[in-house]
Amino acid sequence: MKTAVVMSEDAAWTIPLDDEYLKCLPKIGLQVIDHIRLSPDTTDFTPVFNKIEGEKPDVMITGISHIGVQPTVQWAQQHVPVPMFGIASQATSSTFWKDTNGTADGVMFNMVSAPTWR
Repeated sequence: MKTAVVMSEDAAWTIPLDDEYLKCLPKIGLQVIDHIRLSPDTTDFTPVFNKIEGEKPDVMITGISHIGVQPTVQWAQQHVPVPMFGIASQATSSTFWKDTNGTADGVMFNMVSAPTWR
């Protein structure tokens, strides 16, 4: 992979996240060709995905939470040929499969647990 688009919801928590994405991705060899901030009220991601697809990045790096499962559902239904990586906090929910009507097939998430005792 050589090129990336950063796509995050416009929320306070994604400001430092995006700053780090924009700083770190080039250090690992990914040229960031676009940085998209989405309104948390966004319900139709078709124009966003069309724009991203037109830019032909190798990967889309996300920071999404409050906009819900809709981006994942529309990404799958529209067969967007750009893989999504990053943070999609809804994917950690036990209801994610049901919430996406099964379009979450192939969606994986990383989780790190640390002991609360020390």
